[in-house]
Amino acid sequence: MAFQLDSSLNVTTLTTAFVSIVLASLVWWRRFVRLSRIRVRVEQIYSLSEQIHSALSSQEVSSQIGRGLSGIFTPCTALLFTTNPEGQLEQASGSLAVTAAARECHSKGKPGISADSFCLPMYVHGKASGVLELRGLQNLVLQRDERTALQHLANQAAISLQLLDQRRLREHILRSEKLGAAGQLISTIAAELHPSLLRIASSARELQLDPLAAEAGAALDTLDRIISYGRPDQARIQPFDLNLVVRHLADFRERAWRLQMVTHNIELPTEPVIVQGARGLIEQAILSLLVHAEQAMEAAPTRQIDVSCQSRADRAFLSIAFTGAASTNVDSFTGLAAARNLIESQGGEFGQASRDGLVRFEIAFPLSSSPASVSAIRLARKPTRPLTLLLAHPHPDALHQLIRLMGEKHHRVIPVDSAGQALDYASRLRFDAIFAARNLSDMDWTSLAERAREHSAAVGLLTSGAEPPPAGIPAITFPVDEAALDNVLASIDELSHRES
Repeated sequence: MAFQLDSSLNVTTLTTAFVSIVLASLVWWRRFVRLSRIRVRVEQIYSLSEQIHSALSSQEVSSQIGRGLSGIFTPCTALLFTTNPEGQLEQASGSLAVTAAARECHSKGKPGISADSFCLPMYVHGKASGVLELRGLQNLVLQRDERTALQHLANQAAISLQLLDQRRLREHILRSEKLGAAGQLISTIAAELHPSLLRIASSARELQLDPLAAEAGAALDTLDRIISYGRPDQARIQPFDLNLVVRHLADFRERAWRLQMVTHNIELPTEPVIVQGARGLIEQAILSLLVHAEQAMEAAPTRQIDVSCQSRADRAFLSIAFTGAASTNVDSFTGLAAARNLIESQGGEFGQASRDGLVRFEIAFPLSSSPASVSAIRLARKPTRPLTLLLAHPHPDALHQLIRLMGEKHHRVIPVDSAGQALDYASRLRFDAIFAARNLSDMDWTSLAERAREHSAAVGLLTSGAEPPPAGIPAITFPVDEAALDNVLASIDELSHRES
């Protein structure tokens, strides 16, 4: 018997099946569209997370986040809050955060939605560093992937703020180095002109040419101001140990001599040879003479350099003797003339002689007649290892002399311009000492010192000679005296050893 289908049932079944398929397709299609939109939004959020790293300020970071999310979701505003050393939230611009939602998000360490905002904690290397608050997204239903992407955006915002701080620090140090280099160039040129103007002024006085003598004297005053402005630390006349300068320069050139197969003999007396003058300029002149000697020995069959220093009567004598002939290289000759001018500008005398294949530079300086200065230099100590100092000063550009001296002594310096930044760095990094000026804008020195002692055993003062430090407080006084600086650094080194 043939099987027959009920036509009415068949139509109903087919219709139901068709409608079910259509509805399932619509549901699938809507789900597919929704998931596609979510995927696109997630990709846009991750792309925004990378774009904010190009921002040049914290305000630009928040502005980019607000504009970017407005194009992804709905118009919104982004606020960035960072954690200060006291654990409080601050806006990136520096004012205290006032929103309860941001405080609650920070205290709980997880995202929170309030009536007017959506807050996300910001983390850097697993450590909470602030809160990103989004106003305008609180009524949106966000999927898990979108929340994950927004949390990634908040973390990248924290990293961007950290990079901005590091960039500002690098730019500050670079700016200080450029200013120092410009000052060195200005003062070197001025020092080279000084002896010629001095001779003109002297000749004008001998010939009783009063107008010319007056003009030369005015020009000399201008040069002195230029030298003092460009290199105040190096132009300052003070007693210093000539032996120490020569020893440092010999140590500095030792590797070059070894590579060039130059035999060297340095003979220095055990007692300091204290002369009066601008140490930086004299040091530069001696270095130029040593480099000239190296260039002159390049073609010599034997390479030997002998340096000796001694004092006789009221003068110090420095001798640099080397094999070969004086260099005829134009650049080297210019450097030799500059060295002569620097020495003469400091009251020294320069002589050169050649005999039997040996060239000798003879330099003479008047000895210092200040017993107190000689005693201070003899008592100067030095640290036994490189140190790292944190310096807080409202005008970090004023620290360029100290930064240069510390660099020459192979120590590390981190300059900041506020107490809050100093405490933040001190809580995350190790410093052998923390020094701060009295007139910081956000905290007085006493309050800063109390908090800083939690992070470093040595807390001192950056001060001027007109403001003596309290008893028992280490201090670095401006302008910086190198011997006094060595004593302070040695004390810090000793204290660090005792603490460890």
